[in-house]
Amino acid sequence: MRWLDALERRFGEWSIPQFPLFIAVATGAIYVLGTARPEFVARLTLDPAAIRAGEWWRALTALTLHADAAHVLGNAVAAALLVSVVCQALGLGVGLGLVLLAGTLGNLLTAVAQRGPHVSVGASTAVFGAIGILAALRVVTPGRVRLGARRPWVILAATLVLLVLFGVGPDVDVLAHLFGLLAGLGVGYLGALSARRPPTPTVQWLLAILAAAALAGAWRLAF
Repeated sequence: MRWLDALERRFGEWSIPQFPLFIAVATGAIYVLGTARPEFVARLTLDPAAIRAGEWWRALTALTLHADAAHVLGNAVAAALLVSVVCQALGLGVGLGLVLLAGTLGNLLTAVAQRGPHVSVGASTAVFGAIGILAALRVVTPGRVRLGARRPWVILAATLVLLVLFGVGPDVDVLAHLFGLLAGLGVGYLGALSARRPPTPTVQWLLAILAAAALAGAWRLAF
């Protein structure tokens, strides 16, 4: 069908390297919104007790919130760089969907494991999910992520080093980072097996829209 071929070419013209800027701008815009309307934060944070009580959407909405300007800047830069690499390896829609899934699963696992009073926010769970996805892709389908000639155990060891260096600290949600990394490893493994033949640009864009709709739906449920 000519119209479908034309549509796919048009979608394919929007290059993934442009995407990091979009992620950074969107993350900053949500932070500004949260600063202007702080009453929103209480409805969107990662609150394990609330999630266990049925407010599962917090596992998604917490990924969009940040504590301060330094927090949002760090996550925006890390997400822009890492998510763009995931998308280059798997395509825009599959990459975004897997990163969002890894971040959500990481937050849900944190809610199950964290029994005491605990509230956190931030996209770092998804960022570590992206690290896990890239590690899994490098091990399962090395042709998709070119990091030089490295043995699988070296890639996994480097991933753990990143967790220790950047995912541990006095004000850091270590469990969320750990579970985000583990979820990313699992999701990335499944993604590598199922995406040996990447979807068409049209399907990739539909998947990207579904990922955005999932976030929008989670916000809608919160209010």
